[in-house]
Amino acid sequence: MTGADLIAKILKSEGVDFMGVIPFNTLEEAGAKIGIRPLIFRRERVGVNLADGYSGFQG
Repeated sequence: MTGADLIAKILKSEGVDFMGVIPFNTLEEAGAKIGIRPLIFRRERVGVNLADGYSGFQG
Protein backbone atom coordinates (compact mmCIF):
# COMPACT_ATOMS: atom_id res chain seq x y z
CA MET A 1 0.00 0.00 0.00
CA THR A 2 1.37 3.37 -1.01
CA GLY A 3 0.89 6.70 0.72
CA ALA A 4 -1.60 7.72 -1.98
CA ASP A 5 -3.61 4.53 -1.36
CA LEU A 6 -3.71 5.26 2.36
CA ILE A 7 -4.83 8.87 1.84
CA ALA A 8 -7.52 7.76 -0.63
CA LYS A 9 -8.78 5.17 1.86
CA ILE A 10 -9.02 7.82 4.60
CA LEU A 11 -10.84 10.22 2.27
CA LYS A 12 -13.32 7.50 1.30
CA SER A 13 -13.97 6.65 4.96
CA GLU A 14 -14.70 10.34 5.61
CA GLY A 15 -17.37 10.34 2.89
CA VAL A 16 -15.49 12.08 0.08
CA ASP A 17 -17.33 11.48 -3.22
CA PHE A 18 -15.04 13.42 -5.54
CA MET A 19 -11.74 15.27 -5.50
CA GLY A 20 -10.20 17.87 -7.73
CA VAL A 21 -6.78 16.93 -9.05
CA ILE A 22 -4.13 17.97 -11.53
CA PRO A 23 -3.66 15.29 -14.25
CA PHE A 24 -1.31 12.34 -13.75
CA ASN A 25 -1.41 12.45 -9.98
CA THR A 26 -0.91 9.26 -7.94
CA LEU A 27 -3.72 10.27 -5.57
CA GLU A 28 -6.07 10.58 -8.55
CA GLU A 29 -5.39 6.97 -9.55
CA ALA A 30 -5.66 5.62 -5.99
CA GLY A 31 -8.96 7.40 -5.40
CA ALA A 32 -10.45 6.26 -8.70
CA LYS A 33 -9.68 2.63 -7.83
CA ILE A 34 -11.90 2.80 -4.74
CA GLY A 35 -14.72 4.87 -6.22
CA ILE A 36 -13.75 8.49 -5.58
CA ARG A 37 -14.60 10.41 -8.75
CA PRO A 38 -11.71 12.57 -9.96
CA LEU A 39 -12.46 16.04 -11.31
CA ILE A 40 -9.42 16.82 -13.41
CA PHE A 41 -8.27 20.43 -13.80
CA ARG A 42 -5.57 21.63 -16.14
CA ARG A 43 -4.96 24.73 -14.03
CA GLU A 44 -4.99 25.13 -10.26
CA ARG A 45 -7.13 28.26 -10.35
CA VAL A 46 -9.97 26.31 -11.98
CA GLY A 47 -9.95 23.95 -9.00
CA VAL A 48 -9.97 26.89 -6.61
CA ASN A 49 -12.93 28.41 -8.46
CA LEU A 50 -14.82 25.11 -8.29
CA ALA A 51 -14.17 24.79 -4.55
CA ASP A 52 -15.34 28.36 -3.99
CA GLY A 53 -18.53 27.80 -5.97
CA TYR A 54 -19.22 24.46 -4.29
CA SER A 55 -18.79 25.90 -0.79
CA GLY A 56 -21.14 28.78 -1.61
CA PHE A 57 -23.73 26.40 -3.04
CA GLN A 58 -23.58 24.06 -0.02
CA GLY A 59 -24.07 26.95 2.40
